Amino acid sequence: MMYNSRTLQIAPLLALTRRGDSAMATVSPMQRRSSDTKDKTLKDIVTAADKTTVDKAVVQTGRFIRRFYRDVSADDLNERKPANLAAAALSVLSFARKRKPGVPLLRVFNPEMPTDGNIARRTIVQMVNDDMPFLVDSLSMVIQRAGLNIHLTVHPILWMVRSGHGVLKSVELQKKPARKARPESCVLLEIDRIIDSEAIADLESKILKSMQDVRAATEDWQSMLGKITEICDDLENDPPPLDAEDISEAIA
Repeated sequence: MMYNSRTLQIAPLLALTRRGDSAMATVSPMQRRSSDTKDKTLKDIVTAADKTTVDKAVVQTGRFIRRFYRDVSADDLNERKPANLAAAALSVLSFARKRKPGVPLLRVFNPEMPTDGNIARRTIVQMVNDDMPFLVDSLSMVIQRAGLNIHLTVHPILWMVRSGHGVLKSVELQKKPARKARPESCVLLEIDRIIDSEAIADLESKILKSMQDVRAATEDWQSMLGKITEICDDLENDPPPLDAEDISEAIA
């Protein structure tokens, strides 16, 4: 077992760094060129995606592509054909069409024409799940323990509106998503190619098991946070007969 509610320690570290305005405003020529290159590549991916059929009621293609690949480096994008990247992103969108809350969608496969829209030298891992901590870390650990290398990681958090039956109604890309929207973790990985179908099935099984452990740990962590908040409230509202400084320190 990789993670469980008893062994997983969740200790997020938030580091806030303040810099001067001049430092924040400075953009090197290399950074500018990289940004320009990525923007051009994204335009090429959007152009390729526009040639396919997408339900515009669910999401606007161009905005979806840009959001999907927003955190991927220009180098990673430029190593791949725009048509393949467009097909990969839209494949994840299609895969996410129906999902029940609390149940991850997962598939590990070798893309082939014409079903998946591109030919890949590598095996593809696609997952759509409720947004939780440690998802990609856990997924990566399972893959690495199987002796496989990860060549590309794409992991956007997308706000999605679904019907009561889990059917995808819309992908919310605006700054303030609809009230009914919920964050979902969409993962696309390129890994070493797996030929054996049994090995693919075994990898899928291990990934799903790790997702169960992550969910258990997350739910346990949330429960513990609630209990800590309750204890702190009790200390403030009905303090024990102890030194006030000691109580304040305990609450902090």
